[in-house]
Amino acid sequence: MRHPGPLGHLLLRRLRRAVGRRLVIDRAGPQDVVVLAGTGRSGTTWVGEVINWRGDHRVLFEPFHPERVPVMAPFRGRRYLRPHETSPQYLEPAAAAVTGRLRHPWVDRHNTALVARRRLVKEIRANLLLGWLHRAFPALRLVLLLRHPCAVARSRLRLGWEAPLEPLLAQPALLADHLEPYRALLAAPASPFHRHVLLWCVETLVPLRQLGPDTLQVVFYERLLTDPHEEGNRLFAWLGRPAPPRLAEHLARPSSQARRDSAVRSGDDPVRGWVGRVPPEEVRRAVRTVEAFGLAHLYGADPLPLAGAVPVPVSVG
Repeated sequence: MRHPGPLGHLLLRRLRRAVGRRLVIDRAGPQDVVVLAGTGRSGTTWVGEVINWRGDHRVLFEPFHPERVPVMAPFRGRRYLRPHETSPQYLEPAAAAVTGRLRHPWVDRHNTALVARRRLVKEIRANLLLGWLHRAFPALRLVLLLRHPCAVARSRLRLGWEAPLEPLLAQPALLADHLEPYRALLAAPASPFHRHVLLWCVETLVPLRQLGPDTLQVVFYERLLTDPHEEGNRLFAWLGRPAPPRLAEHLARPSSQARRDSAVRSGDDPVRGWVGRVPPEEVRRAVRTVEAFGLAHLYGADPLPLAGAVPVPVSVG
């Protein structure tokens, strides 16, 4: 029997996606749900496709997007919730997402599973919610993907994205719990690039302060590319199942959402591609800011995570 070529695989995937977004049978239980979080442009779509290499997950694509999914309106403005928050206005829509009750064209747009025995919630707006999600739904397997802040900031700027810092400063609970020492830094004038670095710092600081290695698996984008066996197997061990037999091959594939000008498609180095393209003064300022937020154990001026980078709880200085 002949195997389909690349075009056949593409057509088959499109057919499964067209059917899966409408007719998926979701049989995942509470223990079979992964929440893959990361700040925007950190590689969550790519890693999500590696996690779902068997195609047995129902993929819920960014269900907490309040402009796309009306039921998520309470989560506007990069919402932060304290772990003990029990208001139904938050619990009910979040429960609809993590339990699979939520059905929406935006959320199911990338789903290819027809019968799903696992569920993958891929989200770039939930970093500040991870502590609350863990408390509200303790069976969730939480994964936080980190990528160098300069790589993230450059990628976001190339797409014309903005970095909304003002909604962070307008949340008294977030300031009181985590950001008061950084209020002046967040409110000071900053270049568009540096605003993205500041947002990265906030979205990294809060989950690392709230959750430890027993409740949150931190995965580094760069290590998945440079040491796929070690980092990939660590990820799949956390998920409680074996890694793909050809893990490096899966990690070498660009995501289905990779743009034509992305490094993985253009032949550029996805790890070091930003080096030399970001002004040195922006890099130096980014490194100082990462240090100010107590995150210097993760990244410095080099594009790779620091050798001793580990997801230890972070305290506010």
